[in-house]
Amino acid sequence: MQLIRNIPGPLLVFLGAFSLSFGGLIIKSFHGATQWQILFWRTVFFLLVVSVYLIITYKKNIFKSFYVSGIPGFFGGLILSFGFCGYVFAMYNTTVANTNFIIQTQTIFLAIFGYFFLKENISKTTLVSIILAISGIILMVGKTLSPGQMLGNIVAFIMPISFAVLILVVRNETGECQHVQVSMLEANIAFNWPDVMMHETVLDEDALHLPNLLGSYQLFSTSDGWVSVTAGTDSQWKAVCSALSRDDLANDERFSTAANRSKHFTEWYASFDEMLSAFTTAEAVQKCQAADVPAVRVLDPSEVAHDIHVKEVESIAEIEHPIVGKMRVPRQGAIFNNSSEHNPRPAPSYCQDTTELLIEIGYSNDAIEKLKSSGTIS
Repeated sequence: MQLIRNIPGPLLVFLGAFSLSFGGLIIKSFHGATQWQILFWRTVFFLLVVSVYLIITYKKNIFKSFYVSGIPGFFGGLILSFGFCGYVFAMYNTTVANTNFIIQTQTIFLAIFGYFFLKENISKTTLVSIILAISGIILMVGKTLSPGQMLGNIVAFIMPISFAVLILVVRNETGECQHVQVSMLEANIAFNWPDVMMHETVLDEDALHLPNLLGSYQLFSTSDGWVSVTAGTDSQWKAVCSALSRDDLANDERFSTAANRSKHFTEWYASFDEMLSAFTTAEAVQKCQAADVPAVRVLDPSEVAHDIHVKEVESIAEIEHPIVGKMRVPRQGAIFNNSSEHNPRPAPSYCQDTTELLIEIGYSNDAIEKLKSSGTIS
């Protein structure tokens, strides 16, 4: 079933909506059939199609796929079955337009359920959209005078609610479809940690501190430190030269355009560095920022763990390693909704987590012991 997985997501959504749009027409065309007859044959063919998909996808592991889905999978299927029943009942007791319109309220219920069960904030724009959508629903179905049609409108809500609950179950149990909060500060610290913080990680007195790779990176020196300045555009280059009283460099033909600066990068970098080195770090940053040129002081690795912001958000933790002793570790940058508090830990030792990983992917204790006995794993 690799073909389906290669189809772009938006196209799959379109095909799903296109297929669903014929549901009302087909159901309304069966004048002699009862609701339960339609539900029966709908279920039979749905079961056949899903079974074929599962057989092609999982092959001999099809029964294992049911076992792995567990209670959440069973609960999700049960919830979805109520939605299917509600869809057919609604089509029989209200208009196709009302039913399909109400089905689209799934996103509203997702936002509301997410707020209460996943603790996700609802933005003002989303809140206004929800209010307008609910107002539209009331306006549309409020004109339905027949008690039977009103009952159909109410039952139609079972389908979007069941879809929303199903998505919440899948998201809570598998982590898929989660909104990921990424702290740029923590992502940057974690990304640079192996290169520039190697001698600020192990804290014991007898630890071996290797040379810092930060020295090979191109930053700009000041009279008392280092700065990072971004003057990529022509206007930024002219602005920084003016702010630092070096209009001669702004008018230098070698540096007059981005293309020329690229051709003469070595000379440009040397001139830029010389220009900034005439000032202290504080002066250079202040002058560049006043000229609307991005600039920031570069922290020494020994200062990172003591930075005010880093300490306030607890981006770095101190832990006790069973082998090397007391050490620092960065906190992960990505935080998933509804996840527990992350407790940083050092990298595992050789084969430390082998047994837990094998159990997690379905190996029994007996199978693991056989692997150990044969020397396949340690």
